[in-house]
Amino acid sequence: MELEELKQKWDILSKEVEKQKIINQKLMDNVVNQKLKGLISYNWFGLALSILVIPFVYYLGKRSGLSDLTYIYIGLAGVIIFMIWGIFSFRILLKAKSYNQDLISAEKTIIKYRKSTSLSYLCQYIFIIPYLVYCLFTFKQLFISAGTLWVTILVFLGALAFTVIELRWNMGKIKNLQKSISELKEFEKED
Repeated sequence: MELEELKQKWDILSKEVEKQKIINQKLMDNVVNQKLKGLISYNWFGLALSILVIPFVYYLGKRSGLSDLTYIYIGLAGVIIFMIWGIFSFRILLKAKSYNQDLISAEKTIIKYRKSTSLSYLCQYIFIIPYLVYCLFTFKQLFISAGTLWVTILVFLGALAFTVIELRWNMGKIKNLQKSISELKEFEKED
């Protein structure tokens, strides 16, 4: 009789432990999905911001009185190219969204996204900083005569500061997501 009672209690405890494991698994999945959704939302914001920058760059060039719009078109082409690169990185991130419990694939996809994003920022700095400095010095007199020199300098410096802050924030989000995926993998190994 005592043995039978112990078996029943053991079965009840086993079922409770299984239920708890399922609940913990769902909680961990939710954490990963929330962080992934946050990165996806952030990328939508970045794409929208890129689209808004295009008319601003064109307006700033036209207001400065440039007769040769080649430099503006080069700048616009740079913005568009980096926007397309951002869309490519965003598509990589969307693949991670549908990981369906395959954490190794999700982790590989996030690593690929991080590399693409890091390379994108590096290329942007390599292209944009020299381009802006060159335009600033080449068209300094035009900016002065149009009264936009300080506005232009402040916009350039503000954009540079914003992208550095944004880079650090974005990389932090990616690291947090990778950490959550690693923790979820460790949790699954324990089962």
